[in-house]
Amino acid sequence: MSVSPSRGGPPATSEAPLADISWDDLRLMVDGEHARPIAWSGQNLLFVSDPVSPAIHAKHLPPITKAPRTAHIPSRDQFSPIKFTLPLPPPILETPLSYSSATIVTVSSQSKHIYAYFPATQSHTATGGLGCVWEAQESVDTWSVIDFWHLPPEAGVVAMRWLGEEREWYSQSGIPLRASRHPHLGPKLHMNHPAFLVITEDHHAHLYFRPYPLPIEPSSQRFFSSLSVSLLSPTAAVSGQTEHAPVASMSPGGRRVCSKAAIGLGYNDWSVFVATRSSTEPNRSAEGDLAMTSVMGDLLPTSSANTPPTSWLRGGMWGEEDMIDLAEVEIDILSDEPCIVTTPLRTISTAQAGNQRLTHLLVTSHPPDTPTRHSNAEQSEVSCSFQVVAAFLGQAEHNQVKSNLVSWRLSKAPVVRTTSRSSSSSPSRNNPALSSPGTDWSCALSTQRMFEHGAITTAQIWDATGQILLCKLNMTPVPSLDQIDCLTIGEAAIVSSTTLENNPMFDPEAILRRKGKSSREFPLFVAASPHKTLLCTTSGTSHNPTLSISPAPRWRVNPGEPTDKLGNQTGSMRMISSAIALRLRQASGSDVSDVVRALWEVAPTNSLAEATGAIQTICQEVFVLLESHMEFDVFQPWLPDFIGILMVIYRWGPFKEMRSRWKTASEMCQLYASVRALDDSRSVTEGQGYDFTPLGIWELIQQARWLIERCENLLRTLVEWENRQFSDEMPSELVMAVHPFPLELLFRGLVHLNRLKAAAAELKKTENNQMAIFSLNSLIEEAGLDLPVFQKALQSAKEQVRNADIPNLKESLRQSLFALKTSDKLYLLLRRVAGECTQPQVLHRVRLFIHPDDLGRHHPENKNNPQLGERWSRYENMHEVRWKD
Repeated sequence: MSVSPSRGGPPATSEAPLADISWDDLRLMVDGEHARPIAWSGQNLLFVSDPVSPAIHAKHLPPITKAPRTAHIPSRDQFSPIKFTLPLPPPILETPLSYSSATIVTVSSQSKHIYAYFPATQSHTATGGLGCVWEAQESVDTWSVIDFWHLPPEAGVVAMRWLGEEREWYSQSGIPLRASRHPHLGPKLHMNHPAFLVITEDHHAHLYFRPYPLPIEPSSQRFFSSLSVSLLSPTAAVSGQTEHAPVASMSPGGRRVCSKAAIGLGYNDWSVFVATRSSTEPNRSAEGDLAMTSVMGDLLPTSSANTPPTSWLRGGMWGEEDMIDLAEVEIDILSDEPCIVTTPLRTISTAQAGNQRLTHLLVTSHPPDTPTRHSNAEQSEVSCSFQVVAAFLGQAEHNQVKSNLVSWRLSKAPVVRTTSRSSSSSPSRNNPALSSPGTDWSCALSTQRMFEHGAITTAQIWDATGQILLCKLNMTPVPSLDQIDCLTIGEAAIVSSTTLENNPMFDPEAILRRKGKSSREFPLFVAASPHKTLLCTTSGTSHNPTLSISPAPRWRVNPGEPTDKLGNQTGSMRMISSAIALRLRQASGSDVSDVVRALWEVAPTNSLAEATGAIQTICQEVFVLLESHMEFDVFQPWLPDFIGILMVIYRWGPFKEMRSRWKTASEMCQLYASVRALDDSRSVTEGQGYDFTPLGIWELIQQARWLIERCENLLRTLVEWENRQFSDEMPSELVMAVHPFPLELLFRGLVHLNRLKAAAAELKKTENNQMAIFSLNSLIEEAGLDLPVFQKALQSAKEQVRNADIPNLKESLRQSLFALKTSDKLYLLLRRVAGECTQPQVLHRVRLFIHPDDLGRHHPENKNNPQLGERWSRYENMHEVRWKD
């Protein structure tokens, strides 16, 4: 399918030849216009800048690509994703035409805050830009503006990065799998006190932080406090006081403007590394404004028609400089007086790039090697190394494009310090203009990589080990082999920042474009999902940019890796299992829609057995990564969250038979929440009783009602199957009667109910208490089971499960949990447990199937009630019913 190279020509047709991507198609990226950044939060919310107005739109990523048509999804309304727009700050509400679309949108590592920068429109340049921070509220689609700042016209925001990132978990390669954790990254912060660093066009670094402790009257101060320092001269700022060595902001050729910047965080270090790229612009003085527009035509060379914009200025007075400025920024927020110190370092020359334009600038860091233990360990400072990575884009012959990727290594040698106050790990309070910086930085070219017939459209940090996500665009699209209606226009790969070679652990992922789209529709802005399983890309077109979701580069499959029972290579879904395991390790409560969506794209769906086998393989690797060595997985703190992930997986599975399984997982999660609620109520009185406040006692009764109904439902199913042959057709919920985790929860719930009944009888006889006691007693007396006896039966069932003489008992129990269906190896054990729980002294069989409230009318009339009629039919159809009065 052809893509018309002209901008106003007719639409492409399927018969036309494929059009090459030219320099004109990449002009938006080179000029930096029509920025539309994307941010992806831990709740799988996509935040996208509106292309034509100062607004941020958000949309929740559904766990599947399209609404399913299978019968197990009751309503399509449940599939509709959440969409909303962040509330606008007051300055934009007052003068919306003064600000343009946001050029920076970032989400904090805990997904609790969002920062966005809105530059001024060309007609309101004097207004300056606006930076704003939102904070998440209780609902996922509710955010509020907590602070905003006006920035001068000459100090627009170029780069921003949140501080206080969580220590990142990662899975080590090889067999067996192991989960490890990186050291702390960046300056340390107070708990729940966000902070971030901003780099502006005037070569200043602005530190915004939540003060600690909070002021007595917080309403009198802003949410964030700030400190500002220059990157061009040694500068220190403490509590609003700044000391610096003056430096001229105007050069003889004009004003230096920071056009690009990158912020790198170090491991176990207070230092932040900043790299900047500058351009020289004409001075904006009253004398110069008059002549500029008239003389620009005379200054342009006659051969500049096919020259990249402003590249002809590189050898003259104005334009992009051929160097990268470096600065070390030390930040200390934990002290009583927060401070920030900057030390400019040697610049990096990029003269070898010639007329190529710098399009991307990154600063990555690498975890430090474990230091050798020696006597002077406390007196030495071991810092990580940094990599400065720059991507250049240039014009080759015949209007073709070429790219160059360059990497420099920066390292700081260990420095022996004294034990005085000034030699602490925090930044020095001394005037940096008068004292030695105390660090010894070395910079060396690591490597460079040429792309003679391709363009780098995206380069961003992938993980905490210095890996880079690189999107390379091919100049000649080719038809896709997998999707006939798409073209392959490039690939997304994971690249090492030190060698710039593709990481052998990942397979590159093809970048596709539908055949009817313009040649300008290529990924210019990319965001990775919170678990790095998907990519969201958008183009740089101004009015109708394309937003698409595509797979992230997958972990490479090794032919030598073992296979599961169905012959599937376990390595093919290793990325999914790692994402689930690391999510459970972090315990951050992040949404797993991106993981589930990626799972059902790679898992086999030809049959229910294949899909279930793939899920079991993934879950088995999750348990290996989490190093679960306990005899029984009952007291694992992450097990409830794991069952919650199973619930989402089966909820959006492609088979209708999975409906009962996600319901079973949901009931397990609700059972855990109910028991935890009763535990919390008892902890209010430090274990001496329950929360019997006027409101708390009714909440306890509500929990008791749900627990009794859950027990009755399970017992009904056990009674129905007590004389039937167990098979694959038996209900999924029977796994709750044989797995140690739900058995333990049921037992703890019964213990609470019996304690609650005894404690309620001793309450003070107020009107509210008397009504509550009557409701609780009625609930217990009319139940279809004897609570104290059922508690003893559950205790016996727990012991039978633990002491069962079954080969590989632990493995069979795990497989039953993964499939949410009882394994055939546990049928005999389930039969014994069912016999224990359905003894005559445990059950009131009539009340179990027909509630006393339903017997107010005669039996024939009751059968007209659909719900009661179903219960009565189930009761009548049972074989060999043992009655109990």
